[in-house]
Amino acid sequence: ISRHIHLPVQSGSDRILREMNRNYTRAQYLELIGYAKNTIEDVSFSSDIIVGFPGETQSDYEDTVSLVEEVGFKSLFTFIYSKREGTAAAKMDDDTPHSIKAKRLNELIAKQEAISSSLECRLVGTQRRVLITRALSDGSFEGRLDDNSCVTVIGQCTENRFEKVLITQYKNKRRALQEDERYISLDSARTATDDDSVLQEALGRYNLARINLNSEVSKETRDDARISELSTTIRDAYDEIMANQTMEIYNKAQTDVNSMINYINAIITASANGENPDAVEEPSGECSGSCESCDGCH
Repeated sequence: ISRHIHLPVQSGSDRILREMNRNYTRAQYLELIGYAKNTIEDVSFSSDIIVGFPGETQSDYEDTVSLVEEVGFKSLFTFIYSKREGTAAAKMDDDTPHSIKAKRLNELIAKQEAISSSLECRLVGTQRRVLITRALSDGSFEGRLDDNSCVTVIGQCTENRFEKVLITQYKNKRRALQEDERYISLDSARTATDDDSVLQEALGRYNLARINLNSEVSKETRDDARISELSTTIRDAYDEIMANQTMEIYNKAQTDVNSMINYINAIITASANGENPDAVEEPSGECSGSCESCDGCH
């Protein structure tokens, strides 16, 4: 039986939980966590957390951080709030700049990385039962502990069988990716777009015109003149956005990161198929306009 539970919490602030229409409080969530810890020996937890929900204050964010510290999650799936039209949250006031939301998210990820590293390091030097999930191209095997930790096993193993292994070391691969200069460049470019008032004004015109256009075309009686006016506004704003130098830098940084992610995914796919991952060509950095993650950088 797995000793790992994924229990989404979304926020550690009772006020934000109410705004999200979540039918539980921070105290109730922690009570459930406590019950699981007292009932299941060595149980671990993962969760989902949204940062930057409309109206989130620094105090609300700190409530989330303190909950993460109190629970001691094995891992977190963290996201910056993304507006979805048609939801109640889409109509809420949201005056927190993206740069602040990104800063909070990065702080939360760093906090969780420290917690995860501490938990994983405790396994070093212990013997554990591992479920072998697949063979890797270098002759080693990948497996899972009952707390959902992923391990690489050196030696002869059989897939879909349990093996007793000695944990000898811990490596944090994700931090290496986060510290890649391409990620850092993208983060700097994203902050620059937030601080570019001319760009933000054009983005505002573009988004408002799209919302109004969607509203117009859904009416029973169409106002063709109004639709034409909004379409022109959208095209003009789009051209202004794409010609903005700050946006050009951001798009280039985003392309570089997408290219790196595609390269990593290609290596993982090659390994899973028993192929030589070293044969995967590293991207040159030039966009061909044919990758899945963009549309010609437009």
